[in-house]
Order: sequence, then structure tokens, then C-alpha cells
Amino acid sequence: MSADENVARAVLDCDADPTSAWPTEHDAGWRGVGIWRGQDMAVVAIARWTGRGVLCDLDAFTRLDDRWWPAAATGGSLVDPVVPAHGVTWFFEQQVAIGEDDDLLQTRAGIAAPDVTAVVMGTETFRPAHTTRLVLPTALADDFTEPSVV
Repeated sequence: MSADENVARAVLDCDADPTSAWPTEHDAGWRGVGIWRGQDMAVVAIARWTGRGVLCDLDAFTRLDDRWWPAAATGGSLVDPVVPAHGVTWFFEQQVAIGEDDDLLQTRAGIAAPDVTAVVMGTETFRPAHTTRLVLPTALADDFTEPSVV
């Protein structure tokens, strides 16, 4: 298991949301910066400093037989983790095959302004992480709609 997957699993196995801030040039290694948990699916956001800025990866997992399994693929993007004045600054979106049926799970990652209490998509509400303001609206690709800011 790679170092980044170890960090993602540690965040996933913890009952609390990650409390890490965005990494800076003085930080080494991966840290958990956000999570979305569904009944049998989850997406963990981890970040680390690179020479070019902050790299944020999204790791998707599915639960089978009470164990979390990594998705077929994960991805990430360099991000400027500045909290916007208003709304949400979206910086990455991915679809990954997940579960026994290879359903497509879609996640959009963004940083929410202090005045944003939540992002709503369909009937689900997604709250920003307290320290990073990261928000991860996630749904099966067929059910994914444009998130609206609350």
C-alpha cells in the first residue's frame, strides 16, 4: 500500500472529519483535508506540498463485507487553496468506477467561502470541512447534478 493510500485509509477509518489545514512548503507528506461518506462509498481528499504548490488527490472507496476497498482509479489536481470571498471555487472533478458493478462515482472538489454553509445536490447536503473549507459533492454519475450553494 502506498503512503498516500495509507493516509486516505487512516482518514476513512477515523470517525471524525479531518482537521488538517492545507499543507504549506514547510510540511512534508500527505494529510487528510476532507471526506464524503455514503452508505457503501466514500471519497477522501488528501493533500501534500510539491515544489509547484499543493497537490490534492481524491481517493474513492467502496465497502464490501464490512471492509473498504479502493476504487479502480483515483485522481488529483494542483490547487491554490485560497478561500474565496463568496460562493465556491471548483478546482477538480472526477468519475471513477467503483464497486462490484463498476458504477461510476462522480465527485467535484471545491473550496467554499466563509458565508457558504452547505452545497446541495438533489436531496443531499454537503458541508464544507471546518479547517480547509473543502466541499466534495458526490453521487453516482447518473444522479450527479449541478450543485447549488446555500
